[in-house]
Amino acid sequence: LDIHQVHLLKAFRVFRALRLISRVEILRNIVVALFSIIPQLTAIFFLLMLVIYIYAVMFTQLFKDMYEKGQTSTDFFGRIDYTFFTLFQILCLDEWASVSREVMVVYKWSWVLFMIFVVMTAFVVVNLLIAVICDAVHVLRTAERAMLLGYDVQLDGGDKIPKHIVRNVEVLTDEQIEKKVN
Repeated sequence: LDIHQVHLLKAFRVFRALRLISRVEILRNIVVALFSIIPQLTAIFFLLMLVIYIYAVMFTQLFKDMYEKGQTSTDFFGRIDYTFFTLFQILCLDEWASVSREVMVVYKWSWVLFMIFVVMTAFVVVNLLIAVICDAVHVLRTAERAMLLGYDVQLDGGDKIPKHIVRNVEVLTDEQIEKKVN
């Protein structure tokens, strides 16, 4: 083995720290919650990609010649791949105002498109992600508390989300569980 290959293999040893996930209960619970919401996360990801694609095509069509005409300092929208990168930058709120201001010098109305994109992606879609993750952690916590109280958690269809909890013959709804647990 070459010395560079040995150093590369040694660098991957840092992933052994991931074994902590199986040993620390709170980390394990978070990972279980994340794996249980993969379908929801996938749907939100595809929604985000659809919005970015629509805006990439629109911005490329509207603003592609600005750099060639010397109207912007950087080629933000000259090709579809440049536009995707610029929109990702805007999604991350990384100097999105400077990009929009450069375009607004020529197209005064363009601020509307940038604001709608920022609100739709950076605020709405990212908050959807956070809401789904928080809900999964909440469901997991509720199930843990119910099990501590001696209730059996029944999962519906294997989707890892408790639909109701049964003790003897008593069937509890999610609201009743919340009242008993809290």
